[in-house]
Amino acid sequence: MYWRTVEGNFLLEGVSRPILLSSSANVVELPNGMQITTASEYFCVSRAGEILVKYSSPWTSTLEDELYVIDIHVVLGSNLYKYFYTERLWHGSRIDGEVLLRDLVAIGRHQLPFDPSQTII
Repeated sequence: MYWRTVEGNFLLEGVSRPILLSSSANVVELPNGMQITTASEYFCVSRAGEILVKYSSPWTSTLEDELYVIDIHVVLGSNLYKYFYTERLWHGSRIDGEVLLRDLVAIGRHQLPFDPSQTII
């Protein structure tokens, strides 16, 4: 998928990776009720095809009785969100998020001024 940003740059979706949790379900419920099992990395790219920002794919870590999943990036509607998931043993889970890019416009590959296969390796 490809989007144009309000700044005139482009957002490209990269590799999708599973979200790994302590449960066998490996499902994260977003604040809007949507359930996801994977999240992608994204790249903000200039008109010249230079990567300006990389939004990483999710990764999981633990500390004592808490599990963390960071860098859960998802495009919902016209916005790119970043979520942070925590799960605490016997206390349940929590998800917090923020909007990173607003007012994205979905576009086709033919509308990119560069070859995305030469940009994202």
